Amino acid sequence: MSEAPEAHERYTEPKPWADDIAAIIDQLKLDRPVLVGWSYAGFIICDYLRAYGQDAIAGINFVGAAVRSTARCSGS
Repeated sequence: MSEAPEAHERYTEPKPWADDIAAIIDQLKLDRPVLVGWSYAGFIICDYLRAYGQDAIAGINFVGAAVRSTARCSGS
């Protein structure tokens, strides 16, 4: 099973998620990768795009990914 954080606030700040993707692209010296997101990773890819734009990536592949937040997503 995933060791996902239980605290709700761990999922509400988009910048750390975006920074993680940017750091991986930079550290691995990836040249315009295609980002593939499944499930919650759809949100994370969107966080990255809002923070860094699309210039450093070649494309996106959403695979059964969540890309729109609703009350159901937050457990409300």
